[in-house]
Amino acid sequence: PMSWAASTCYTHVISASHRRGSPARLLPAARADYFPKLKLLGFSQSEDVLHMRSGLEQLHQNRPIECGDGGTTFRFLALRASRVPGQHVLRGSKRLMSRPHQTLMQIFEQLGVKAQLGSEELVINSRGWQKPQNYLKLSLAESSQFASGVFLNAWDLDFSLEYRIEED
Repeated sequence: PMSWAASTCYTHVISASHRRGSPARLLPAARADYFPKLKLLGFSQSEDVLHMRSGLEQLHQNRPIECGDGGTTFRFLALRASRVPGQHVLRGSKRLMSRPHQTLMQIFEQLGVKAQLGSEELVINSRGWQKPQNYLKLSLAESSQFASGVFLNAWDLDFSLEYRIEED
């Protein structure tokens, strides 16, 4: 198992990719929530980036989070919401909600987060992330974005998060 702890983020500059499905393209929208001192060049006006941006605002206002069709947006916002104690609702298109989300549900289970996936929404009931009994198993079979989402949201935990990446 590997252990990861986020370091304090000072001012850095990253140029975000505008390729569809690239987690980097969501960074400008997430910047203020995750790293307030981070400066980013480029800001896509694509639908998924706009959903990410408004989704973070909706999370802070404890309102349902609209994700549209974006799988990347949904994964990152679901993992972000799971860090915040309380009930959170993420809504998406029927197409988005019919896509595979088993890896996300397995991550939630390991982190002590309760979640129910429906045909048009994901309901998360969280006490914040709880330390896994051994290590967090992260599968790359569906997508590497689940692991990326965990790492992006693993800052400021009150425990060391040990994980193992599995490709099957």
